[in-house]
Amino acid sequence: MSSAQLAGYNFKIVGHTDTFGDPATNQALSLQRAAAVKAYLDAKYGVADARLQVEGVGENDLLVDTPAQTANQSNRRVEIITTGSSS
Repeated sequence: MSSAQLAGYNFKIVGHTDTFGDPATNQALSLQRAAAVKAYLDAKYGVADARLQVEGVGENDLLVDTPAQTANQSNRRVEIITTGSSS
């Protein structure tokens, strides 16, 4: 993201959770997870705030399909998606 090849691109950071716990809490946790990655990218690599958008999807869009109230570490993740050029 800090390389010259990616300098003109924007990114969406999407936080995810598993289905364990309250859906509203999972929604908030997923947003916090994405925001933490954004803060890290800014602090460690100096990626401009305007280039990074955060989103939390909670327990929607599971990587591993699991029933409600199932802890699954694979579903607790962050994805970084290129959203296109900032030009």
